[in-house]
Amino acid sequence: MREADCYPGKRVGRLTLIEKRQVTNGNGTTSGGWLCKCDCGTEKVIRTSCLGRQKSSATLSCGCLGRENVKKSSKHNYQSGDRVGRLTLIRKEFEDRGSYKRTVWYCKCDCGNETKVDLCHLYRDTRSCGCLNLERISQMNAKYKDKDASKGTPYYPIYGKWKAMLRRCENPKCAGYPEYGGRGISVCDKWHDYLTFRSWCLDNGFDTSVPNAGSIFTLDRIDVNGNYEPNNCRFLTNKEQQFNKRNNILIDYKGNKHTIEYIANDLGYNWDVIYHRWRQGDRGEKLIRPVKRELDYNHIYFQGKRWTVKEIAEFTHISPDAVRERFRKGDRGDRLFRMNQNIKGKEKKERVCQ
Repeated sequence: MREADCYPGKRVGRLTLIEKRQVTNGNGTTSGGWLCKCDCGTEKVIRTSCLGRQKSSATLSCGCLGRENVKKSSKHNYQSGDRVGRLTLIRKEFEDRGSYKRTVWYCKCDCGNETKVDLCHLYRDTRSCGCLNLERISQMNAKYKDKDASKGTPYYPIYGKWKAMLRRCENPKCAGYPEYGGRGISVCDKWHDYLTFRSWCLDNGFDTSVPNAGSIFTLDRIDVNGNYEPNNCRFLTNKEQQFNKRNNILIDYKGNKHTIEYIANDLGYNWDVIYHRWRQGDRGEKLIRPVKRELDYNHIYFQGKRWTVKEIAEFTHISPDAVRERFRKGDRGDRLFRMNQNIKGKEKKERVCQ
């Protein structure tokens, strides 16, 4: 359990949290913990990270819950040949678990698999080798199993989009719920029926024959504050959908509202050119003014030779950034190719010494 979820008075299984404590680890460090009071009256300090783990009864009680389960299991005097659910008990053995020995039964399931089950789990929750749970899961998706709910089927991408749409609009535990269901966005009644949603997708541009169709065709709402319904949805590529986000900056351009990237692409500029102009307060014609091309570092000529910034830097013994700064200030010819003064001084000293 996270520390942020803990507070005095909170119930975790049989435990009631009292106050925060520190637990000493074996390597001399400490970690967060809580002093807890069990329903049996015992007080115990338990690590915060262990609280609430359903797979460990010790974290739901002071230890009394586990002891009770052991007593319950001892009342079941199983014999070889007994049946528990789908399991037929074959033989009992005792396995050494370090400080104690655990009773286990080797069983054979009706499906033919053999498995090993702890005695405490045998009477409590284990009824098969695992096949029973798999059957229950398959029954949950039985309605669409053969066509859509299984990976590799033609309509699996559509089924996945349908499930994701319902999850972010109707499941408060979903990470995207605050941006969808939390803002009042819902799914229309028609689209709660999967087959109706699938028919709409196929009629509105979703092509299942395209490789990676689930990533290429994204479900977009025309009105970002509207619901998921046929009149307000369409399929766009992921890049096109970025133009219809609530955090986009919309600018008047050619009589309509457009995003910065759309304007930049239309003018043939990089998007950051328009973005930085907009941040500086440029609007209208000033925002879309032509870009100056005078700082062309790829065409620097000197003494009949074409130079790159790197070559100039090596020749003058200065950094490439210093070369660009000289060029930006307007230095050309000998001014651009002048040597680093420190290098010149060293050369003079060397000549004097010689």
